[in-house]
Amino acid sequence: CGQLRLAVDDEVAFCCSVGDAQAHTQLEAQLVELLSTRRRGGQLLGCFVLELPRVASGEDAATSSVLRLDGHALADRVVLSGVPRDLEGPELMRLFTKLGASEAIVSHPVAPFHSSLPEEESAGFASVSFAGPVEVARMLVRAAHTINEQGATQLARLLPCRSDASSAAATLPALPSPAVRCEAPGSLLVRWAQAGLATGYSLDLRPSDGGEDGPWTYLDATSGLRAASDAATDAPLPGGLLGTACSACRVGGLQASRSYEA
Repeated sequence: CGQLRLAVDDEVAFCCSVGDAQAHTQLEAQLVELLSTRRRGGQLLGCFVLELPRVASGEDAATSSVLRLDGHALADRVVLSGVPRDLEGPELMRLFTKLGASEAIVSHPVAPFHSSLPEEESAGFASVSFAGPVEVARMLVRAAHTINEQGATQLARLLPCRSDASSAAATLPALPSPAVRCEAPGSLLVRWAQAGLATGYSLDLRPSDGGEDGPWTYLDATSGLRAASDAATDAPLPGGLLGTACSACRVGGLQASRSYEA
C-alpha cells in the first residue's frame, strides 16, 4: 500500500493478481484504496521522502533538478521539511493540485537569523492541505505521480522515509519555548507563538526551581485547562489538544511557592 500506514478499524478496498491458479502462494494485495478511517487532525497516516522535479526559468525538462523533501502525512494535510528558500507554494501546487490538495503554505526561518544557520538548518517547512484522510491516502498508495506542464511530463516519486540519521535537518518544525507569567497565587498564564503548520497544540509543565528541574507533566485540555483565546475551532481534535486558534491558556491549582516552565 505504498507509504500508507494502515490502522485498526481502517476500511480498505484492494484487488489481488492471481497467476497460476494451482500454485499455492500467498496473494499480494494490489491497488489498495482507503475507504474510511477514524484518524483525524494530527494523527499520522504515513511518512515518506518526496522526490520533486524542478525546472528553473529558461530551462527545459531535460536539465531539471530534483529535490528530496522529508514528508509526514497527517489526516488532513501533508507536512514537508527541507524546503529551500526559493521554493514557494505555487510551485508545490504543480504537483499537489492534481492530487486533490487545496492549499500549500510555506514557512522559513525569519531573517536575519537564517543567514547564520547551516544550509540544512535554514531550510523551511510546507503544509499542504487536503479535504480529509481518504484524499491524503490516495497520494500515499502510489509510488509515482506525473506533473504535466506545457507539453512536458515530469515524474515525482514517493520513497520510504529515511531510517538513518544522515541528515541534521529537522523533519517537523519546533516552536520556541512558551512564555510563562504568574497571574495569581497558584495560577499561570502560558503564551506561545502560533505555527501555520499546526493542527493543534499540547502543553507540558514542570517545576524549575530548587536547582533541579522536575519531570514534565502533560496537561490535558479536556480536564479543566482554560483556553485564553476568544476564537474556537469546530474541527475535531485528538483528545487533549488545544485548537489552532489558541495562543495562550491559564493553568490553575499549582503550588504558589514554586516556579514553573512550559
